[in-house]
Amino acid sequence: MKRFFVYVHDFVPEVGHSNAMIETLANLPQNEVQSLTVVCFNGSNLEKLFPQFRGKLNLITFPGNGLNPFILKMIWFHFLSAFHTVFFTKKSDYKISIGMANLMANIINVQFLHYQWKDTYFKIQKFGTVKLIYKKFLYWLFELQEKFVYSQKNILCFCLSNFIQEDLIKKFNRNSKNTVMAYSGINLDKYKPTELDRIETHTALVSRYPAIKKIDPKKPIMLFVGAFERKGLMVILEKIKTQPDCQLVAIGKSEIGTKLIFPENVAWIEHTKELPLFYSLADQFLFPTYYEPFGLVILEAAMMGLDVHITSYQVGAAETLKNLPGIFLYESPNDFTIPSPLILDRQTKLERREERIKILSHLNWKNTAAILIKSCKEFIDR
Repeated sequence: MKRFFVYVHDFVPEVGHSNAMIETLANLPQNEVQSLTVVCFNGSNLEKLFPQFRGKLNLITFPGNGLNPFILKMIWFHFLSAFHTVFFTKKSDYKISIGMANLMANIINVQFLHYQWKDTYFKIQKFGTVKLIYKKFLYWLFELQEKFVYSQKNILCFCLSNFIQEDLIKKFNRNSKNTVMAYSGINLDKYKPTELDRIETHTALVSRYPAIKKIDPKKPIMLFVGAFERKGLMVILEKIKTQPDCQLVAIGKSEIGTKLIFPENVAWIEHTKELPLFYSLADQFLFPTYYEPFGLVILEAAMMGLDVHITSYQVGAAETLKNLPGIFLYESPNDFTIPSPLILDRQTKLERREERIKILSHLNWKNTAAILIKSCKEFIDR
């Protein structure tokens, strides 16, 4: 049995990278966990997240969650997490840092590589002079941290896609034995077409999301989910404005505060905890993302039986969906085209779901957790 320590700024299910780690930890065998300690600025109730580990859980919250700008918050967490690592952990403990949260951890959960994303980020974002200087300095610091951490041979890098793993090995001359890949999982029970028909699903959503009133459930419906800029909503809006026969539901918000005026054929939902209902309402999932270390929403849409239209370059989930019926891959957002609208009935979605489950059954959190444990034993405990 081992003591697990997880370091991250925010340990809440609503944050994608944290949720992936929460799901992974929740599937660890109980006989492998002596204790689980989460060290963060902001954390959810651990007993609700991990009831199976009751009596073994510790939540440590550092002061400083409101620090601004972000660079101060990041450096402050580095200092506090380093202090905690030195004085409160042992060499044999499994110390997991989500990204660059803790520069002294022995296991890095690699969910994002800033050097891969930097050029595109500054190409598609527009900043004033002062903010541009700040962002350039911040990204220089990110790259410096990544070079310092990933160049170390005595740490385990736990990656969530092949392209992340391969790039780490190549750029930092890492060994495949200490650079392990395990795809994120998907909760299949949650992502299954509802038994409601289209009209009933639409009615149920309208009662809670009035913006859906402008969507006609008798016509084909397209869906986008994610942060506007990085996930490519701007690409969709530019192309869809000349196609008034298309209907789009856009779920998400801007990462930099962009104010958008949506055309009449686009319904905007800022936030929802009812994604399965929106997948059930939709027919085609559009996601011309610029950079996606994995992309759980892609798998969710695929498992809901939708037509899935996504970019493939530096998109982790795309690696798992190649050559599957109803999956359409585009090399980059520039190549992305709006498909011809179509309606998929529930039976077709269910049949596709079963076909895809047969091929993608290995994409589950239990398998992700098993690979993590196996890799830790082979590398950290050797």
